[in-house]
Amino acid sequence: MDLTVILVVIAIFCITLYYIRTPGNLPPGHFKFPIFGSIFLLHKLSKRRNHLVFADEARKYGSVFRWYLGNQMFVVLSGMDVINEALVKKAEVFSNRPENKGEVTGATKGIAWSNYGQYWRALRKFTSRALRDFGVGKTSIEEKISFEIQFVIDTLQSADGQPVSISDLIRKLVANVNYEIIFGKRFDYDDRELDRMTELSEVLNNASPISAAIFLPEFLAKLVKKTDSEIEKKRKAVLNDIAKYIGEQIEEHRNTFDPANLRDFLDLYLDVDRNKTDEEDSFINRDSMFWIIVDLFVAGTETTKTALSWAFLYLVEFPGVQEKCQKEIETKINDKAIQYSDRDRLVYVSAFIMEVHRHCCMVPLNIPHCASEDSTLSGFHIPKGTVILPMQYSVSMDPNLFKDPETFDPERFIDEEGQLINNLPFVPFSIGPRVCMGEALARTEMFLVITTLLQNFKFLREDPNIPQSFESDANCSQLNCPLPVKLRAIKRKQTE
Repeated sequence: MDLTVILVVIAIFCITLYYIRTPGNLPPGHFKFPIFGSIFLLHKLSKRRNHLVFADEARKYGSVFRWYLGNQMFVVLSGMDVINEALVKKAEVFSNRPENKGEVTGATKGIAWSNYGQYWRALRKFTSRALRDFGVGKTSIEEKISFEIQFVIDTLQSADGQPVSISDLIRKLVANVNYEIIFGKRFDYDDRELDRMTELSEVLNNASPISAAIFLPEFLAKLVKKTDSEIEKKRKAVLNDIAKYIGEQIEEHRNTFDPANLRDFLDLYLDVDRNKTDEEDSFINRDSMFWIIVDLFVAGTETTKTALSWAFLYLVEFPGVQEKCQKEIETKINDKAIQYSDRDRLVYVSAFIMEVHRHCCMVPLNIPHCASEDSTLSGFHIPKGTVILPMQYSVSMDPNLFKDPETFDPERFIDEEGQLINNLPFVPFSIGPRVCMGEALARTEMFLVITTLLQNFKFLREDPNIPQSFESDANCSQLNCPLPVKLRAIKRKQTE
């Protein structure tokens, strides 16, 4: 018997076994090859950004389709209806996180990657309280943000119209706000320690939400996608550095702790650690605290920095939009210090920010969810343990929801009476119980940074004859990041 016949027999056997063992009424999608999974789709995913591949597959298979990484089944959800069904209507079933089989397994002790249950609720309750206590949603956080914006204004003025990396400036601004909430201190913008910590957070954020190194044992992840395994090792090394730093900060706070004067997030942790009053408090320990800080700092810094970088890219490349924003600010606010409460008066600016979120689709794929029991979605059987990938990109680019979705147009969020449209199915921070808990802080930062800088400067391309690229940065896997944005800022009084 020659080799060809042997291979055909093996293939027929595998296919037959697959169909015998596969439950009925699964979503349509890709075949599972032994060991590796859906190798043809994996090949596509290695060549293009994941959400673009999945968008093509959704057009072929429908709003719910399946594929495999190793033996693990994934189901991609495309469209607002099925995403709402999973994350809101059936949240009790689809709010878990998948098991992390890679090297960085400790992430399940934080908020982002822990399962939906008592532990997660305790951590989220503690963190929400801490964010409220230290200003989020209050004027005190606006004061912190405005203080940092002034440093950006000073830097832009000092540049005197020369090109500046607005992405780097914004990263430092956002990082300092987070540092003040968590550690009770800030850095000077030329402090190398600030650069080092923000660089570490960027490495952590580069892992794909469907990394082979997360879902497969190490030896198999290397075979499926070697780069995923390499990124995971870098993340592990970075986490060791961050763990050392956080440990030092905890000890410093412990030595200066005053229960009558809680200064920041770490002090609140020490207070709870010393006075555990119920079962929920027992979940707040050094391990969980470390991962909460990683979640807050990485998610809070990189996501807001990315959204603001996109915003200034749009302002530079759509000068008419920039002019309309500035005219509205001048008419409604003039030279007064802008507050977050002014957002109701600045309708066009608010619409611009919403369109930035929609058009850039900063988080095209949610962090993976996982089915905690057998269930159904859109009538299809979803077995327990299936990894669920809600595709936010499918909502932002749905032509049935947004006319000409590829076009950047803030006025799509303004009605005929000039009022902001708030009821569009728009989910930049996700939906359901696992909605981003940093949403209030991110919205405040976005609004204050954009409006205050537009109040002071006109923004121009780095080179007036060369358009800035709207290509995504290939180094970002989880977020849809622009390439580093450089621009020139001209003091507005000089241009009037």
